[in-house]
Amino acid sequence: MQENKIKQRVVGGLVLLALAVIFIPMVLDFRKDYDQVINGTNIPPKPKDMRVETFELNQTPQVKVPRLSTNGSVEEALANHPLVQQKRAADVVAAKVLPPPSIQAVAFVKPVLTGTAREGWTVQVGSFGSESNAKGLRDKIRKNYFAVFVDSVNVKGKLSHRVRVGPAADKDKANRLKKRLQKEMGLKGLVIWHRQ
Repeated sequence: MQENKIKQRVVGGLVLLALAVIFIPMVLDFRKDYDQVINGTNIPPKPKDMRVETFELNQTPQVKVPRLSTNGSVEEALANHPLVQQKRAADVVAAKVLPPPSIQAVAFVKPVLTGTAREGWTVQVGSFGSESNAKGLRDKIRKNYFAVFVDSVNVKGKLSHRVRVGPAADKDKANRLKKRLQKEMGLKGLVIWHRQ
């Protein structure tokens, strides 16, 4: 019974679609704009004061070559040239030997995490490109006696300053903190894990 109604609706929809394909082109004549002939152009007339200059492309430019005196040898003429003088001065500067810098070995010390490290669930209430904006929000939240800090991180080559409230020992406490921030200060936040 239910299947017959669905079949009837599908068949009815197909019939209506076929009728629309047949009769809509008859009612709407799409070809009436094709019979128009364009008799003019919208190209503006050529300006009267237009000047045309032609250039020879195959012509090579004339370069003035300085003549060397034939009285002396080529080596003498080049030795007195200013560019050669500068090159010799650069060679003298490059020839000075500098002693190698002293290198001191530094041992890598692995940091030890203590109980003062802030880790746990936090509520992130903002992320700013400007550190002054992040510190402004941090100070505003501190006035309402919340534990808040600014965490700076490099995201896609850009420094971002995140304002976070907490940390809380578990996620439920962080969610309660989020609701309290929303109620008391109107700040929406995101509960995330934080470890510094």
